Amino acid sequence: IQMANIAPQISRFVRLTPENHFGRKNLGFLYATLRGAKFIFDFDDDNFINKDDAGKLVPLIPDESQVKDVRFVKTSRTVFNHHPLMGATIEESWARGFPLGFILDKESQGTAVSMGNVKMSNVAVIQFCADENPDIDAIHRFVKPLPMNFDHDRHPVLVPENAFSPYNAQATIHTSQAFFTTLLPVTVKGRVSDIWRSYFSQALFRDLNLGVIFAPPSIHQIRNEHNYYGDMESERDLYFKGEKLNEFLSTWKSADTSIPARMEQLWIALYERGYIELLDVQVTQAWLGALVESGYNFPTKAEALPSPDSGKVIKDGSASNAKTRYLRKKEKLDLRNSRQD
Repeated sequence: IQMANIAPQISRFVRLTPENHFGRKNLGFLYATLRGAKFIFDFDDDNFINKDDAGKLVPLIPDESQVKDVRFVKTSRTVFNHHPLMGATIEESWARGFPLGFILDKESQGTAVSMGNVKMSNVAVIQFCADENPDIDAIHRFVKPLPMNFDHDRHPVLVPENAFSPYNAQATIHTSQAFFTTLLPVTVKGRVSDIWRSYFSQALFRDLNLGVIFAPPSIHQIRNEHNYYGDMESERDLYFKGEKLNEFLSTWKSADTSIPARMEQLWIALYERGYIELLDVQVTQAWLGALVESGYNFPTKAEALPSPDSGKVIKDGSASNAKTRYLRKKEKLDLRNSRQD
């Protein structure tokens, strides 16, 4: 209510934001921007930050200037499944929102070919993997066992510039240069909203040289009670529209140099193709107006992201060999623990 009295554009955005919807979080994103935040941590109520041996919460951003030792990945696909390279303990795993037609496609898992540091000025989003009960779709939960964990010793991976990868709203850091893309669609189901946001945003990141990084688990999830059939119904758009959305975004272009104009054009195009409803276009226009009114500095094009050919070469960075190394390490650890017992 207080925000609604600050200025007309902000007031309009507040009025258009529906109650009792996942997208109500948008008000928090705007508030953080108004308060001059440097980072936004988009976090779910059943996710918990891990603690170190001393019982302190592990730092999520140990270095605000860069992300160190990031693996650079190559794939010929326009989608990237980060689970195998991050050491998921369940074979053929995938994240919620990953196009189902690519689940068994090895090429979409990518190959890590080199490693280096990524300046924070090139980073839009850092998505943490989550142990125990991570963010996977209802189909995955029906056909794969739990718990599922990730290898804590894996280095982060940068999503290839030619590919899209779904990130969620459960344990995700957004940098200030990407605040304009924190907007969640409000005319789709909550289990679609954050995934659609991730795909929409990556189409805008490309021309700004901003990247998405998946990091090893600093998070574990003790999931609230869910009905898998209800989740599946809520995720229908992900299953039946995800691949077509990826195809569209992979070729989408705008000649406009204004970031607000580009974002507005993109969301109108998404409405015209049935991915969102008209209210989302109106909310987006109000959101952009509110950001301008708040004094938000839309990003300019950053220097080029590191390419897979620019870092320290990784001898064998395929997902299959990474999995083999993880299992061998786990076997040695289990053997050592059994001897201690």
